[in-house]
Amino acid sequence: DAHGLYMFDGEPLYEYKEERDRENWLWGTANFDLGKPEVHSFLISNALYWAEFYHIDGFRVDAVANILYWPNQDERHTNPYAVDFLKKLNQT
Repeated sequence: DAHGLYMFDGEPLYEYKEERDRENWLWGTANFDLGKPEVHSFLISNALYWAEFYHIDGFRVDAVANILYWPNQDERHTNPYAVDFLKKLNQT
C-alpha cells in the first residue's frame, strides 16, 4: 500500500522479498511476511496499543484464508508462519 509500510525505505522490510508474493494483486494490497519476527512485533504491538489506549475488547481479523495460505500458490499450502502469528495474536 503506497500510503503505508509498503517498501518503506525502498526495500521489502515488512512484506515478502519475492515480488510475486509481495502483493495481493486481486485486492491491491501488500502481504505481510509473517516469517519475520519484526512483522510479528509490529502487528502485535499495534494491537496492544489499540487495546490499552482505546480500551477496545476485540479485533476482527479479515481475510484469514489469505493470511493462512501462501500467496500465489495454486495448491494452497498452509503458511506455518501465519499459523504461528495468529496463535500468538490470540494469546496476546
